[in-house]
Amino acid sequence: MASMLLGIILLFAGKASAANFDCTVAKAADEKAICLDCTLARKDVEIARLYEGGPY
Repeated sequence: MASMLLGIILLFAGKASAANFDCTVAKAADEKAICLDCTLARKDVEIARLYEGGPY
């Protein structure tokens, strides 16, 4: 039982990774994919950071 609870906590902790948008209102397939994948979420944040501070 304790390992199942830990698994659930880790599952939600993984989904808590910061995306560049609010995952609670994600509707498009690409937004949902980013919200479900920590690596994609980190890359989304990095792309947004580079875009905001990048040269034009």
